[in-house]
Amino acid sequence: MAIVINNPSTPEDSSSAGVIIGVILGILLIILFFVYGLPVLRSTDKTPANTTDTSNLNVKVDLPGSTAGGAAPGNKGSQPTYPQ
Repeated sequence: MAIVINNPSTPEDSSSAGVIIGVILGILLIILFFVYGLPVLRSTDKTPANTTDTSNLNVKVDLPGSTAGGAAPGNKGSQPTYPQ
């Protein structure tokens, strides 16, 4: 009768955790590219967005009950009238 010696095989990492982590990191990099990289590549102007000139900005707001042009004598402006 012949003697057979079975050597145990070495344990291998069959859980494929490295592949899963690699796929997650790849997806994360793709998402970051679409969120931050693509808008930068699509911008046509090379100036930053916050450099608009606001020195000649003129805004007129009409509020109810305010006087037009201030409270000048004889100028009632747009005062509301209430029924009595």
